Amino acid sequence: MAEQQAPTPFAQLDDMPPPMRTLILGVLEGMAATPEVVRVRQLADEALRPAAGERILDAGCGAGEVARALAETVGPDGQVTAIDASQVAIDHAASKDDGAGVQYRVADITALPFGDGVFDAVRCERVLQHLAAPDAGVAELVRVTRSGGRICLIDTDWTSLASDGLPDELVEAVTGALLSRGVLHHSTMGGPCGAGWCDPA
Repeated sequence: MAEQQAPTPFAQLDDMPPPMRTLILGVLEGMAATPEVVRVRQLADEALRPAAGERILDAGCGAGEVARALAETVGPDGQVTAIDASQVAIDHAASKDDGAGVQYRVADITALPFGDGVFDAVRCERVLQHLAAPDAGVAELVRVTRSGGRICLIDTDWTSLASDGLPDELVEAVTGALLSRGVLHHSTMGGPCGAGWCDPA
């Protein structure tokens, strides 16, 4: 039996003091506005191809900005469901909804509370790196997607972190310190094939 890994900080958001919760949610919203994340999300949207009338799941919705944008695309005949492991994140996302009509709920991505094949499309952004068992999460995303539907997985390869104008030694030291703290289960999840997490065969 595999050794149980401790939850990452994002999985413990509900247990943090309110100032820390506010800080983390602010960081998520700030990152969403950066050109890099905006571009990644544009590419993800092109791959997901959301359409009017579709049922879409945003698994790991965070502050909910993508779910609200998807709700505009699917329109009144469609439905966007946004889940997150954190009640704090869900409450924050719902407070920003302003009539978008997204259905928000707390759920575990490795044990989704939905039937088989109920979604036309599923997206999951920067979540798998936080899971001790990402294969269980992916299996659930596949299960709840209809035959012929689409799944778009977006994640980070933290070892590809780069900077401009700083000494190589400093960058290596900072990157090494970040990766050695054990705050992520899979720091290379966004690399080629999860950098070894999945089997390309």
